[in-house]
Amino acid sequence: MSRTIAAISTAGYGAIGVIKISGNRSKKILEELFKNAGKQRIESDKWQNKRLYYGTIEQDNRVLDEVMAVYMKAPHTYTREDVVEIYTHGNAVCQRRILDAVIDEGAELAEPGEFTKLAFLNGRIDLTQAEAIIEMINAKSEEAFDLALQGLAGQNERSIGNARVRLQEILVEMAVNIDYPDEDIEEINYQKTIESIEDVINELDEVIDITRKRRVYRDGIRVAILGKPNAGKSSLLNELLMEDRAIISDIEGTTRDVIEEQILLSGIPITLIDTAGIRESDNVIEKEGIDRSYKAANEADVVVYLIDSTKGPDGEDENVIKRLRADSLVVCFSKSDLPMSAKNKENKGLFDKSIDISIRNKSGMEELKSELRKIAEEKNVAKTEGKRDRTVYEAIKAKKSLNEAKKALKKGLSLDFAEVDVKNAYAYLGNITGDTASEEVINKVFERFCLGK
Repeated sequence: MSRTIAAISTAGYGAIGVIKISGNRSKKILEELFKNAGKQRIESDKWQNKRLYYGTIEQDNRVLDEVMAVYMKAPHTYTREDVVEIYTHGNAVCQRRILDAVIDEGAELAEPGEFTKLAFLNGRIDLTQAEAIIEMINAKSEEAFDLALQGLAGQNERSIGNARVRLQEILVEMAVNIDYPDEDIEEINYQKTIESIEDVINELDEVIDITRKRRVYRDGIRVAILGKPNAGKSSLLNELLMEDRAIISDIEGTTRDVIEEQILLSGIPITLIDTAGIRESDNVIEKEGIDRSYKAANEADVVVYLIDSTKGPDGEDENVIKRLRADSLVVCFSKSDLPMSAKNKENKGLFDKSIDISIRNKSGMEELKSELRKIAEEKNVAKTEGKRDRTVYEAIKAKKSLNEAKKALKKGLSLDFAEVDVKNAYAYLGNITGDTASEEVINKVFERFCLGK
């Protein structure tokens, strides 16, 4: 017998709270707890599907809250099971009391993401749509939300589905020619099969591109601001944030610890990390701050290294830059509104590319922001090659298998060789939608959800 699950679907305090119940006992639980405006229970056959009812939730002759409630009959619900939603006042105590009463009537507390997992297991959505839901919940910008909404609408699902249908047709043709070589059937045309495989590869390229774009707006990048004391790191942080977040002083070494804040650049989340100034020091506290600066820089995607224009770069700057492990380095010359000596101008040429910035007159800021946006897009393209992004990881594996199949066909090898690679590609795409994904993969997708979703 399947579980009937329940959870609070709203977070914190608000005007309205929502208790969601899903399972074959949902309606029965509502009947036991709900009384209408006339203080009467509604008979089982009198409940109308998707009609909103006003009344109270009562347990042991005690009114728990004045509510609105709706019963939604399977299969046209979020989970494709019978679903009940009770709309309470938004007080957390009130919601908890009603949830406890629902559990007393036989429901079980839902696990994080269990409602959406039921929607997947019951065939209402696939894994790509489930992942789009969690992206919508966590979206930090309108751009991220809109891209996730496209995913929920089945953008990737349709593309992957089309690709799998095409591969299935190719596999059928291959199987017939391999298993019945002596029968009077049309011999497979290698060139046409290659062209069909190329069509699938092009479809996968589109899936990879849109998934990478979603990744940019979902995750963004971490940017560490590094440099010697008094190079203008905290001033740059405050200017990017458009608020006085970090303390600014002419005294060197004012910043002793790492400060993290987040901004949006054209909808892309950028985590800014202000660090302690780097220099030789015997002060134990300052040395700890410098060690943390290096750690933050080496864990960041990008390091913005500031050099005071009035002092210019020196051997110490070169040594610091050599120690950095960040993939991208943006060198900025701060205080560019002040005069620079001829020697400093000459030393500035040591860097292939740099940006002159001035917090005082706002110059160079748009160029720096543009560079960070560009790096964010490039970084997220690179990162999605790994297992961290499931859709791209499986799509790339499928592409590699299909390219191997193409090679075998172009060489005129036996169809058996190409068939193995096409079968592998078909399975990889099934992992994306969830058709062939393991239970471990499915659980990992849903463990990212919050309780009540």
